[in-house]
Amino acid sequence: MIDIQASDRAMAGFLPVANPTDEVTHFRVSVTYSKGGINYFNYQNEPKGYWINVSPVKLEVKEYGSYWSALLSKGFRHFVEEAPRFNKKKLDSLFSQLCDDVKNKTGIVTEIMNKVTNLERVAV
Repeated sequence: MIDIQASDRAMAGFLPVANPTDEVTHFRVSVTYSKGGINYFNYQNEPKGYWINVSPVKLEVKEYGSYWSALLSKGFRHFVEEAPRFNKKKLDSLFSQLCDDVKNKTGIVTEIMNKVTNLERVAV
Protein backbone atom coordinates (compact mmCIF):
# COMPACT_ATOMS: atom_id res chain seq x y z
CA MET A 1 0.00 0.00 0.00
CA ILE A 2 1.17 3.49 -0.77
CA ASP A 3 0.42 6.91 0.69
CA ILE A 4 -1.09 5.77 3.99
CA GLN A 5 -3.25 8.44 5.60
CA ALA A 6 -4.44 8.58 9.20
CA SER A 7 -7.05 10.79 10.80
CA ASP A 8 -8.84 10.79 14.14
CA ARG A 9 -11.05 7.77 13.51
CA ALA A 10 -9.82 6.35 10.19
CA MET A 11 -6.77 4.95 8.42
CA ALA A 12 -6.51 4.54 4.66
CA GLY A 13 -4.06 3.41 2.02
CA PHE A 14 -4.01 3.33 -1.76
CA LEU A 15 -3.38 0.36 -4.06
CA PRO A 16 -2.47 0.99 -7.71
CA VAL A 17 -4.53 -0.72 -10.40
CA ALA A 18 -2.82 -2.60 -13.23
CA ASN A 19 -4.79 -0.89 -16.01
CA PRO A 20 -5.58 2.68 -14.90
CA THR A 21 -8.28 4.70 -16.62
CA ASP A 22 -9.10 8.41 -16.62
CA GLU A 23 -11.35 7.92 -13.59
CA VAL A 24 -9.63 5.08 -11.70
CA THR A 25 -5.91 4.87 -10.93
CA HIS A 26 -6.00 3.36 -7.42
CA PHE A 27 -8.21 1.66 -4.87
CA ARG A 28 -8.61 3.50 -1.57
CA VAL A 29 -8.85 0.91 1.21
CA SER A 30 -9.74 2.21 4.66
CA VAL A 31 -10.81 1.20 8.13
CA THR A 32 -13.09 3.69 9.86
CA TYR A 33 -14.94 3.97 13.14
CA SER A 34 -18.57 5.04 12.90
CA LYS A 35 -20.71 6.19 15.81
CA GLY A 36 -23.67 4.41 14.26
CA GLY A 37 -27.23 5.62 13.99
CA ILE A 38 -29.34 6.46 10.99
CA ASN A 39 -27.64 6.47 7.58
CA TYR A 40 -29.36 9.29 5.71
CA PHE A 41 -28.48 7.83 2.30
CA ASN A 42 -30.39 4.56 2.81
CA TYR A 43 -32.40 5.36 6.00
CA GLN A 44 -31.17 2.27 7.82
CA ASN A 45 -29.93 2.13 11.39
CA GLU A 46 -26.24 1.21 11.35
CA PRO A 47 -24.32 -0.29 14.26
CA LYS A 48 -21.58 1.51 16.14
CA GLY A 49 -18.16 0.07 15.29
CA TYR A 50 -15.46 -0.47 12.67
CA TRP A 51 -16.06 -0.57 8.92
CA ILE A 52 -13.91 -1.45 5.87
CA ASN A 53 -14.35 0.75 2.81
CA VAL A 54 -12.99 0.04 -0.69
CA SER A 55 -13.47 2.72 -3.35
CA PRO A 56 -12.01 3.27 -6.81
CA VAL A 57 -10.30 6.68 -6.89
CA LYS A 58 -8.04 8.83 -9.00
CA LEU A 59 -4.87 9.58 -7.01
CA GLU A 60 -2.61 12.39 -8.16
CA VAL A 61 0.79 12.91 -6.55
CA LYS A 62 2.33 16.36 -6.93
CA GLU A 63 5.51 17.90 -5.52
CA TYR A 64 3.45 19.67 -2.85
CA GLY A 65 1.47 16.58 -1.80
CA SER A 66 -1.13 14.17 -3.05
CA TYR A 67 -4.87 14.35 -3.48
CA TRP A 68 -7.55 11.96 -4.60
CA SER A 69 -10.99 12.20 -6.13
CA ALA A 70 -13.79 9.65 -6.19
CA LEU A 71 -17.13 9.26 -7.89
CA LEU A 72 -20.24 9.02 -5.74
CA SER A 73 -21.91 5.61 -5.33
CA LYS A 74 -18.78 3.69 -6.30
CA GLY A 75 -17.16 1.18 -3.97
CA PHE A 76 -18.35 -0.96 -1.10
CA ARG A 77 -18.52 -0.80 2.68
CA HIS A 78 -18.47 -3.78 5.06
CA PHE A 79 -19.12 -3.89 8.80
CA VAL A 80 -16.21 -5.54 10.64
CA GLU A 81 -16.72 -5.35 14.38
CA GLU A 82 -19.10 -3.76 16.87
CA ALA A 83 -17.50 -1.44 19.42
CA PRO A 84 -19.19 0.73 22.06
CA ARG A 85 -16.43 3.36 21.82
CA PHE A 86 -13.44 4.24 19.68
CA ASN A 87 -10.06 2.65 20.47
CA LYS A 88 -6.96 3.81 18.56
CA LYS A 89 -5.06 0.56 19.23
CA LYS A 90 -7.96 -1.44 17.80
CA LEU A 91 -8.03 0.76 14.68
CA ASP A 92 -4.28 0.29 14.22
CA SER A 93 -4.54 -3.50 14.60
CA LEU A 94 -7.47 -3.73 12.16
CA PHE A 95 -5.59 -1.64 9.59
CA SER A 96 -2.46 -3.76 10.04
CA GLN A 97 -4.56 -6.91 9.55
CA LEU A 98 -6.16 -5.32 6.48
CA CYS A 99 -2.69 -4.60 5.01
CA ASP A 100 -1.67 -8.22 5.61
CA ASP A 101 -4.88 -9.46 3.96
CA VAL A 102 -4.21 -7.27 0.92
CA LYS A 103 -0.62 -8.48 0.70
CA ASN A 104 -1.67 -12.16 1.01
CA LYS A 105 -4.84 -11.68 -1.10
CA THR A 106 -7.07 -13.16 1.60
CA GLY A 107 -9.92 -12.00 3.80
CA ILE A 108 -13.01 -9.88 3.30
CA VAL A 109 -11.07 -6.95 1.82
CA THR A 110 -10.02 -9.14 -1.12
CA GLU A 111 -13.65 -10.13 -1.73
CA ILE A 112 -14.70 -6.47 -1.68
CA MET A 113 -11.83 -5.52 -4.00
CA ASN A 114 -12.95 -8.25 -6.43
CA LYS A 115 -16.47 -6.75 -6.47
CA VAL A 116 -15.08 -3.28 -7.19
CA THR A 117 -12.69 -4.72 -9.79
CA ASN A 118 -15.57 -6.39 -11.65
CA LEU A 119 -17.72 -3.27 -11.38
CA GLU A 120 -15.04 -0.89 -12.68
CA ARG A 121 -13.33 -3.33 -15.07
CA VAL A 122 -9.86 -2.68 -13.67
CA ALA A 123 -7.30 -5.11 -12.25
CA VAL A 124 -5.14 -4.89 -9.14
